[in-house]
Amino acid sequence: MSTTTDRTYPTMVGSQAVELPLVSLNDDLTIALLICVDMGVAFAETAGRELAELMRPAQPEIVVSVATMGIPIAIEASRALGLDDYVILHKTPKIHLGEGWAEPVYSITTDKPQRLRMDPARVQAVRGKRVAVVDAMPLFHPDGQGGLVEDWG
Repeated sequence: MSTTTDRTYPTMVGSQAVELPLVSLNDDLTIALLICVDMGVAFAETAGRELAELMRPAQPEIVVSVATMGIPIAIEASRALGLDDYVILHKTPKIHLGEGWAEPVYSITTDKPQRLRMDPARVQAVRGKRVAVVDAMPLFHPDGQGGLVEDWG
């Protein structure tokens, strides 16, 4: 995986215009990478507030995100929804997480399988609740015609 630093992809994240660096994953796949933790406090606040408005009709009771990229947006979306809690899932082992609440995950930006772990102490925060999952990485890939296709799948 290599960053194509001389090429960026202009796009909108909600109302915010951003220039995302293009990263080649292989000869056939290049993505525009949004690194939310590097975008600043104002970006996160606006993105979280706007995302919260999109999620509000679903009436989420808690926001869950994956460390680390989605954390700033999850915090701001929780705040905008009037929620005073959120849950972070981890991909790297931590002494308190164990394997009891872990599932394999695969990411196109990581070259090996990972395990998504939840702190067992946080299970009650989500059990039986309406959960909104926030992961802050839009994916763009070549459309075969020299442009890029946005895929939020």
